[in-house]
Amino acid sequence: IVTTAHQRGKWVGICGELGGESRYLPLLLGLGLDELSMSSPRIPAVKSQLRQLDSEACRELARQACECRSAQEIEALLTAFTPEEDVRPLLALENIFVDQDFSNKEQAIQFLCGNLGVNGRTEHPFELEEDVWQREEIVTTGVGFGVAIPHTKSQWIRHSSISIARLAKPIDWQSEMGEVELVIMLTLGANEGMNHVKVFSQLARKLVNKNFRQSLFAAQDAQSILTLLETELTF
Repeated sequence: IVTTAHQRGKWVGICGELGGESRYLPLLLGLGLDELSMSSPRIPAVKSQLRQLDSEACRELARQACECRSAQEIEALLTAFTPEEDVRPLLALENIFVDQDFSNKEQAIQFLCGNLGVNGRTEHPFELEEDVWQREEIVTTGVGFGVAIPHTKSQWIRHSSISIARLAKPIDWQSEMGEVELVIMLTLGANEGMNHVKVFSQLARKLVNKNFRQSLFAAQDAQSILTLLETELTF
């Protein structure tokens, strides 16, 4: 169909969330579509994946898919084609920010979830943010000492991550524990088992230590925060 459309000088695109699903991108590229339309938060991760795909291999994948007799056969073909992705570390420089200027907790959580989308750690930043808020509505995640630890165990996270934002000025976290100057967001995969509890507990124990907190607040830049956490925490 796409080939015929191109022969007649017609443009072919696909509109909808399918275009942002990483599993199907090799097939869509192989079909020769001119454009993929999707929600804006998914675009950076999709662009990153497309740059890594071999167009000739994708065309061969599409040819084989056209010969499949069932959806199950196509899924098996995609599974065999898609290389296993390297696991990214929980802590990474790309997810640490200093002197961020937020007016409220909504802006902080939205920013950190959006950043995970930009860096390809989630393809569904809106859904991930909703999961964070569902947990936040149960009980606020301000833990005192000027720190909040919003967290979720979500099907929408592709690479479990710890995101950190140290703020330029304190914000109201709607918590009896007072205002917040440091946000440490945990977004762990639904298949992590009890690992989310271990990560949260280890962070909470460290934050009770005054020297550790002071080091976090005094760190000059994102790299200094990363180095401190990698030294003090074990995951």
